[in-house]
Amino acid sequence: MSKQPNTFVIANQKGGVGKTVTSMGLAQLLSKRGKVLAIDLDPQGHLTMALGGDKYTDKGAFEVLTKKISVEEAVQIVTDTLHVLPGTIALSNFERETMDAGINHRLLKFVIEPLAYIGYDFIVIDTPPALGLLNTLALTACKNGGIIIPAFPDRFSEDGIRELWETISVAKEYTNQELRVLGILLTNHNPQTNLGQIYMENYQELAEMMDARLFRTFIRRNIKLAEAASTGRPLDSYEKEAPKLLEDYNNLIDEILEYIKEGE
Repeated sequence: MSKQPNTFVIANQKGGVGKTVTSMGLAQLLSKRGKVLAIDLDPQGHLTMALGGDKYTDKGAFEVLTKKISVEEAVQIVTDTLHVLPGTIALSNFERETMDAGINHRLLKFVIEPLAYIGYDFIVIDTPPALGLLNTLALTACKNGGIIIPAFPDRFSEDGIRELWETISVAKEYTNQELRVLGILLTNHNPQTNLGQIYMENYQELAEMMDARLFRTFIRRNIKLAEAASTGRPLDSYEKEAPKLLEDYNNLIDEILEYIKEGE
């Protein structure tokens, strides 16, 4: 039997904390170490666009989750080792259309499990900045990996994590006993500022509450990150222009894979 891929859910109820760019960076650079499927569950489709996919398609995550088509029909090939299941505006109607259908919270899990036979090593799931059914599906499907929570050094991001933790706890009790938080990732971070130091301490406490960690690696503020997301330019093409940006994401991946290996 093929080994199930490591699945990483990138989540934070608060928007604008680097969730999509974190998903983009992980998907692109993990694809240098194995075969990756990026699943875009955000109706805005920003991850799809950042990876160079087409979010204006009628074959996306919505159609797969509502069983109109198979995942193989919807997946878009970015490179040989990086594929994307696109997020489209149709996802904004997902909860309404499935309200009376007795939707199974394990639906996305059933979509992901056969993917091992296609040869994916990693799955990266970008979630909407709200707590709802799509997030619950992602948490239920998170196996052999864990949740990565991007966080800005501010109060709104901290509050979002506390609310997310309540949802994670419910999902762990009822739909996925294997669910775990890998860690909190500081993004747009400057450790030299007083505010940065304060929130490092706050997030360390939050991570311990969730039996997780504050990642040693943090993503430094870098204008090239936003440029990459908006243009679809791969991060590894910034090796000369923004070597520290590439270094941050590669260090993060090393750290994540280290924790995964420890947990096996």
